[in-house]
Amino acid sequence: MSNKIGRNDPCPCGSDKKYKKCCMNSDKTFEFTQTNTHKRENKSFEYIESYNSHPLLNFIIGLQLQPNNHGKNVRIEELAKHIVTNLNTNQNGDLEVFKQHLNKEFPHHYMEDLPENLFSENIVFYGGNYTVYSGIYSYAVEILKNLTEAIFAQENELPDEFKNHVYNGVNLILELGKILSFFQCN
Repeated sequence: MSNKIGRNDPCPCGSDKKYKKCCMNSDKTFEFTQTNTHKRENKSFEYIESYNSHPLLNFIIGLQLQPNNHGKNVRIEELAKHIVTNLNTNQNGDLEVFKQHLNKEFPHHYMEDLPENLFSENIVFYGGNYTVYSGIYSYAVEILKNLTEAIFAQENELPDEFKNHVYNGVNLILELGKILSFFQCN
């Protein structure tokens, strides 16, 4: 096992954040011992092993279909894999108790990207990729893409002052979307 922590590795403090976003700039030191992270106490996994797999698998499948869980694929796949590898026909458990364990033990995962769901899309503009919340409006992002392309990527005779105003307005909207997507994930 390497004694070096990579910038994008999970932080050894156990926060489930990337090292660069957590303890990289702190004075904390970590002991490197060979541990099995799957042996930690996990009531969700204990619950899966103790109760009937069929309703639990249906519950996890139902979670995947809900728009508010879009983007939580890594967590849902990890749970589904554990259910499938521990199939049983024990008694049925209380799904509300299972849900409480999930909310406590799986609040986020460092490998998951910001969600794009039925009401959000991705757009590329100066500075990178942005999540846009178009809501229920059809083709809103397509219209924004076409307008910005016509103004900035194609030759035209539009005044620079107009282009600067449009650039600042579009950038403001996209940055606000980035802030909203951050709060949606947390």
